[in-house]
Amino acid sequence: MPCLVIVTKEEDVCCNRVIALEDLAPCTQEEADPRIFVHARHVAKDGSKALMIKANDTDVVVIAIILFVMKSLNEPGQLEKMWIAFGQGGNFRLIPVHTVVNTIGPEKASGLPFFHAFAGNDAVSAFRGKGKKSAWQTWNVCKEASTTLTKLTQSVCDSS
Repeated sequence: MPCLVIVTKEEDVCCNRVIALEDLAPCTQEEADPRIFVHARHVAKDGSKALMIKANDTDVVVIAIILFVMKSLNEPGQLEKMWIAFGQGGNFRLIPVHTVVNTIGPEKASGLPFFHAFAGNDAVSAFRGKGKKSAWQTWNVCKEASTTLTKLTQSVCDSS
């Protein structure tokens, strides 16, 4: 069976196989990054055990990690593996989200969105003149920051 490919353009949804699209169409999610995860949730609910997303934006990687750790994409036990096909050409790599979550642990993964907002995302280019790598190294040394970043992330999520 060929890989399932789902594409949206504005509110229209098309697919390379015949599937139920009620959860997807019309697609009113305006931002591209979260729209990807509307599709991801759909295929996970449909029983897929593994998922690959093609993206060139670190925001997508961060969203994938937090949704995977929160199991927000599916019912527990369905989606087991998720990869991000990231970059192009010589910079291309597969990022195994499931491995990243297991490696950094659920607490650090849960604090990642707030860390990413400060360390650099589409709207913020650096953390007080320091790059993402320096901020990450500091977080690795300052273990109690995980608890704080997780609480900050949860307070933002709870208020929205």
